[in-house]
Amino acid sequence: MRSRFLNIIIHFSLLYTDNMKSNRILRTGLRLMMLVMLVFTIVTCFAGPPDPVSTGLAMAFAFTDLTFEDNPENMGGFTCVAYLGFLPDIQTHPTRTANPTTDVEAIKLIGNYTMKALKNFIEVYVTPSTFDATAENQGETDSHSFHPKGEFLYPGTSIQALAFCRKINNARGVLIGINPNTGERYNWGTKDLPVTFKPKITFGKAPADRRGVTIEWECDSFAPAWIYEGSIPLSSAAIPPIS
Repeated sequence: MRSRFLNIIIHFSLLYTDNMKSNRILRTGLRLMMLVMLVFTIVTCFAGPPDPVSTGLAMAFAFTDLTFEDNPENMGGFTCVAYLGFLPDIQTHPTRTANPTTDVEAIKLIGNYTMKALKNFIEVYVTPSTFDATAENQGETDSHSFHPKGEFLYPGTSIQALAFCRKINNARGVLIGINPNTGERYNWGTKDLPVTFKPKITFGKAPADRRGVTIEWECDSFAPAWIYEGSIPLSSAAIPPIS
């Protein structure tokens, strides 16, 4: 009886010993796991989470120094003309580089707009200092893009201006504005992500009030603006490409 009782005590002692060893191993493993998580958290706070897609894009887009020269010509705004093309009138669109590796490839459109028969871009006079454009960032983390938008003013409320408002309402197309400093052509709107237009007419209340048509516009885009150097086909004669 005593021998049996002694064997039971020894058995439970061995189980307790094994359990203590297991607990020590478990505690050691937990400590190591917590240490790894702490290191990962610290690295993430300073460097951001690992992102295979972003890493690939960073390798494709070779970043260059962004310097700034003294006394640059950097006047704000645009010239007093806007060029508008509408999707149903455009036969072919310029394209963007699928996998750009340089700054030029990352932002410039390739090719020219060609129009369907008897169709063309239209040229719209813009009252000075009324052509506005901004490109806000939009989207959630890992899904950021740009939302260019702005407006321009055409003076007066002539029959042609009112008819233009009716026709451009709910239209989709392309907008081109000219940089007064460099002559660069900023292109907003593509075949898949076109510009939409929202006209607003102000008739004025007092003699000193401005009478005219404000065209608000917006689109979604991968870039703040595309640089377009191709021709702009108008009704009279095409504006030639930038050489």
